[in-house]
Amino acid sequence: MGRAARESRSCRAVPEGPSHSSPPSRNPTARSALTGFDRGSIPPSPCPQRRCRRPLRAAAWPPGGVVRVQQLFDLSGRCALVTGGGRGLGRAIALGLAEAGADVFIASRKRENCEAAAREIETLGRRAWPLAVDLGDPASVEALADQVLAATPRLHVLVNNSALAWVAPTLAYPLDAWERTFDVNVRGAWQLTRRAAAHMAEQGGGSIIQITSANSYQGDHERRQSIVAYNASKGALRALVKDLAAKLAPHGIRVNAIAPGAFQTDMMRGIDADPKRREELVARIPQRRIGGDDDIKGAAVFLASDAAAYVTGATLVVDGGMLSL
Repeated sequence: MGRAARESRSCRAVPEGPSHSSPPSRNPTARSALTGFDRGSIPPSPCPQRRCRRPLRAAAWPPGGVVRVQQLFDLSGRCALVTGGGRGLGRAIALGLAEAGADVFIASRKRENCEAAAREIETLGRRAWPLAVDLGDPASVEALADQVLAATPRLHVLVNNSALAWVAPTLAYPLDAWERTFDVNVRGAWQLTRRAAAHMAEQGGGSIIQITSANSYQGDHERRQSIVAYNASKGALRALVKDLAAKLAPHGIRVNAIAPGAFQTDMMRGIDADPKRREELVARIPQRRIGGDDDIKGAAVFLASDAAAYVTGATLVVDGGMLSL
């Protein structure tokens, strides 16, 4: 289906205006279990200029059709959910998807961080809705899924970015810390993936992106890092990506991962406080620098967009070449 044909489809969206106070709703009686606001106060309305029901591309472009690169990366009219989107890599990814044209649900444990990110997205002319969630609490994850899937007719992209990294000596690593890490990083991600995938299967497809880590590929000395549960959980996510890619492909759903290396996030605080440690880390990166926001945006937009229509089950390593050594 060509772009003009896709644009001619009817669409439905919430009214324009300050939107980060509440998401749109198809159920006027629904009430958020997370935030307590009444979504029915912002009913859907016709929107001739936005393709909120924009379909995913077909399995193959029409024979002889001309597709420009800009179209392949265009996310206009699509809707994404990014967990851990209030700061760090999640915030950068949410902004990147919005810059490519998507409207974004931003969820994390601290709603105020999501509100700040939502305001940034709104300056781009996109819509964003901040939501609170604890990925380690199954009831909270279910409430988030209920809220998002009731609010949007189509969810095109899910980015599972929320993660917990508990630092403790390996031989004395607390069992409760291990369990909490896996609850957030694996079970919570799987729980949300399952709900989103069921919705995407009904609509004809979608893109699911798991944020893993370059740490899941290699070990390290205790003196440099002691986050064994985090590293193991990220390896579990990579295995999940492979299995789900095979199982969900018949439904038109692509499942991929991004494995970031060293990025300038909150996890770098300890290293930033020690110039020698930072120097050692940079020396292990062939590009001789720490990753920034723009380094992760492109990877996320690629995997979310039609540019990656033939990519599933892959992990895109974004680490400045660190794993090549």
